[in-house]
Amino acid sequence: MAIYTQEIPKVTGKDAEMFLAKMAHSEKRKQRALERKYLQDVAVCGVHVARELNNKADN
Repeated sequence: MAIYTQEIPKVTGKDAEMFLAKMAHSEKRKQRALERKYLQDVAVCGVHVARELNNKADN
């Protein structure tokens, strides 16, 4: 097993802002995708089953 001694560089300034913006954007996209999938499940299975599927996905 290797031991890593290299320090992780501190990211500041524009790079950090861009990274945080990308993370926030991907979280929004993930949330929208989950909502879209939930609505598709409602259309196919009905509200009760879709809620169960959604709860399983969260756990």
